[in-house]
Amino acid sequence: MTNHGQNASIEPRGIAALVEKVNAALRTSATPSLTQLVLRCALAVPFWRSGVNKWDGFLQLNDVAVLLFSSELKLHLPGGPYDFPAPGLVAFVSGPAEILLPLFSFSAWRHDWRHSGCC
Repeated sequence: MTNHGQNASIEPRGIAALVEKVNAALRTSATPSLTQLVLRCALAVPFWRSGVNKWDGFLQLNDVAVLLFSSELKLHLPGGPYDFPAPGLVAFVSGPAEILLPLFSFSAWRHDWRHSGCC
């Protein structure tokens, strides 16, 4: 009769060994700060592009941005969906916000990275 408990200390073979090697390589190359940077980029790019696409020129909103806030986008509050009170103003404020807030996300990552004690 063989004892299967002794076989547990033997190194994994085949696919299990390959999985362990890949896992170890990912742990060393994908540090938490790098992972946070990649995720922040992935989340920031669509918002930044949306903010840039709202403008026709310097401080000139395109017609589509105002049209979206006046007809398509609604405030979903109790009592039913409501129109935005000032769609032009809301569109004008959301444009710079969609450009600046992703940049603030990167500055927050940089601050977290500096004070994490890793480097």
